Amino acid sequence: MNLSDVYTMRTQRNLDGLLNALCDDEACIRKGAAVALGGFQDTRAKDALGRLRFYDPILDVRQAAGRSHELIVAAMRGQKEEEER
Repeated sequence: MNLSDVYTMRTQRNLDGLLNALCDDEACIRKGAAVALGGFQDTRAKDALGRLRFYDPILDVRQAAGRSHELIVAAMRGQKEEEER
């Protein structure tokens, strides 16, 4: 897998492919997938990024996962608040 595959999956909204890319051997692929998943409001993405932000051995990947996780949490919280109005 390479970064262009990650970008294609993001464009195609391929959540399963991006989640699988979080397990890639290459840190740049994991980081790219983590960044791409920040645009999804999905519990599976939130949970996977929540784990990755603490357990990936590469700091850049953990940081990207953390930022994307925060984006998802904020978007989901905003959506829930909107629905409650």
